[in-house]
Amino acid sequence: MSSGWDNVDVAECRRRGIEVCKTPDIAADAAADIAVALILMTSRNIVQGIDAIRQNLFHCWKPFWLCGSGLINKTIGILGFGRVGFGIARRIKPFGVERILYNDLEEIEYAENCAQYVSLDTLFSSSDILCICCGVNSLTKGMVNSKLLQRMKRTSILINTSRGVVVNHDDLAEALSDGTIAAAGLDVTDPEPLPVGHPLLTQPKCVILPHMGTNTAETRVAMSVNTAKNILAVLN
Repeated sequence: MSSGWDNVDVAECRRRGIEVCKTPDIAADAAADIAVALILMTSRNIVQGIDAIRQNLFHCWKPFWLCGSGLINKTIGILGFGRVGFGIARRIKPFGVERILYNDLEEIEYAENCAQYVSLDTLFSSSDILCICCGVNSLTKGMVNSKLLQRMKRTSILINTSRGVVVNHDDLAEALSDGTIAAAGLDVTDPEPLPVGHPLLTQPKCVILPHMGTNTAETRVAMSVNTAKNILAVLN
């Protein structure tokens, strides 16, 4: 049960006569929600704050302790302006961001009133927070590498709710370690889970979730219903 089929060998299934179905259009809102959650977790040092409480490190208020960065007047970049990307734009606009930029294969009509189309280079160099929402194909697999990361601001944050293979995780770990970017929030990795000992797992500037983007009861019920409909459609 999945909203995509990039983890399925569709060609081999076709060769064997196996029907492959998916449940699109259902999970976009839940995925956009988790992207916004990651934006807030990384920009406001929320995980560090939780850890401080659990480790009994909070004894009195300190004016500059765990200071993060607000979203007001920031530039938000979105790579891939499909349903999830559009959902992030709708959710993040009321936070008072100054601009929402996006890049896709072409300009998208429904983005006209909420986001501005820019080149890939401008997207990476101008965004304070960059959300990866694109699909996986020959163009996007491994595209977020050291070359693109080096174009980002040193204060910027990278969010990935797409697929782990879009981001080169070794390059990301290096970018976080040497201060090329400020932080990262990942709902997806490659592989899943990351192997024990991978530097991102202990990187305090990186928040990693266990692929929770569509984990709401409502989404799971809707996906189950669509899966049942897919099975009946194949059988009939």
